[in-house]
Order: sequence, then C-alpha cells, then structure tokens
Amino acid sequence: MTFIYATLYDNKILMEKDPGYLANLKAQSKVDRERLLEGNWKIEPSAGNIFNKAWFGSIPAAPSGGEIVLFWDFASTEKALNKPDPDFTAATAMQKKDGRFAVLDCVDFQSGPAETEKKFVNVSRQWAAKAKQLGATFKVRWEQEPGSASKRDAARLSSLLAGLDAHAVGTGGKDKITRAKALSAQAEAGNVDVVEADWNERYLNHMHNQPEADHDDIMDSSSGAFNALTDDGNALVEMYRKQLEDMKMKKSEVRMQNVE
Repeated sequence: MTFIYATLYDNKILMEKDPGYLANLKAQSKVDRERLLEGNWKIEPSAGNIFNKAWFGSIPAAPSGGEIVLFWDFASTEKALNKPDPDFTAATAMQKKDGRFAVLDCVDFQSGPAETEKKFVNVSRQWAAKAKQLGATFKVRWEQEPGSASKRDAARLSSLLAGLDAHAVGTGGKDKITRAKALSAQAEAGNVDVVEADWNERYLNHMHNQPEADHDDIMDSSSGAFNALTDDGNALVEMYRKQLEDMKMKKSEVRMQNVE
C-alpha cells in the first residue's frame, strides 16, 4: 500500500467551509495539535510535551482581585500503607484574573490520614484569609472518587471547612492526561505564571517530567485547580473529542463531494 501524507492545509474545501476549524486546532495542547493539525501521529505524551517548564512565566507576587481556587489531590490510605514509595497528597492554589492564570502556591506531603486532615483544614483556611486580603473570591475543591464511602468522606471534609465554598468534584470519567490538556494549552500559549518562591523548581520539574515522573499528584492538583477556575477546563476537553468526530465526518463529506 502507498501512504499519501496530507494535512488540513491540503483540504481546501474544508478550510473554506469552516474557517474557524484551523484556529480550534491551533488552540489544542501540543500533543493533540501535532496529531490533528500536523499529522504527526508518532508523537506521544512525554516529558516536555504535556508541560514544559519554559512555558511558564514568573511574577513576583499574586495580583489583587480575581478568583482563587485551592485544589487538593489526596493520596489514598491504602496506597500510602502498601506502597514502598507512597503517593503524595498535593494542593495547588491557582488564581484567574483578566484571562491569565497564576500558580500561587503548591504543597505536597506524605503523611497519615489524621495529619493529612489537619493540614487540609489549616492550609485551606490560611488561603481563605490570603484570598480575602487580595480581594479575590475563594473556593476549595478536591477530587471525589466513585462510591458511597467517598461521598460520605466528601461531606465530612466539607463540614470541616464550614463557612467556605468547599466541596468535592467528579472527574467525569476522564483520565489524568485528558484532564490536564486545557491547562497544558494555556501554559504553552504563555497564559500561566508562577509566583516566585522556593517551591518553584520542584513544581516546574514535576510538571515538565509528566507523565514519566514517579508521581503525578502535583499535576493532578494543578489541572484540577485550572478546571475549577474556568468553564474552559471541561469545555476544552469536550471540544477535543468533538473535533475528532467532526474531522471524521467532514473527511467523509469531502470524499463524497469529490466522487460527485
């Protein structure tokens, strides 16, 4: 068989019928853009492709106003007890203002349930106070696993932060890489900054090395914070899926027109 390489730029009919399609493809994450726009189906999610430390800007301090989310990614008790290198619990504070995003803080630690719960309450309330000083709205979110026990635990955690906008959110069945795509696209576009602090190097190295790093807790808390801050989070993920289906349909339509 003979393979004839072609890209969207070769499909004049599609580009004329849907001029915005090219812009949608360019707005995707690096891996998806390489596949769908450039035809590079050999590219795989790897270090530097999902997140690249060079994509993140740096700012001296958090700006005033906007909206701040503190998102928690909890390590399960079972994993913590049974793994030689247990998962971390991580929390990322992220701010949205004027179309830009800033990673304000990131903590991660390995500890038992009682100590984790204590840190959850203390860090959450500390950030609630900081957000108030900045004149920003504030909410706390964390991932809720399936099952009734997880729902009961989520209700208990919410009660520990009484008075704050705090509750669990589902993943919609999406895997970790898919949930990170919206943040990845914004970071590559130069719309994500990191507030200068001693945790920056660890944070950027962790993000850059995904998905090959031993742990993904910081990435999960970061993508969770981004998706909680903006409707674009889940909307972009759905857009990627829809575009794949649209591309298949439009290719079929073009073939039929060429036959006619």
